[in-house]
Amino acid sequence: VCDNIFTRFGRILPEWEACIHQSFLPGEMQRQYIEFILLKFSQI
Repeated sequence: VCDNIFTRFGRILPEWEACIHQSFLPGEMQRQYIEFILLKFSQI
């Protein structure tokens, strides 16, 4: 079950990044948000 969850997170990560880059957030906040997501992903 855990392997399935990790695999799904890995597949969706590029989509999250694309959504963040298309968002209304300023560039610096986009970078910080992506870094935060990557940090949390690495902690799983």
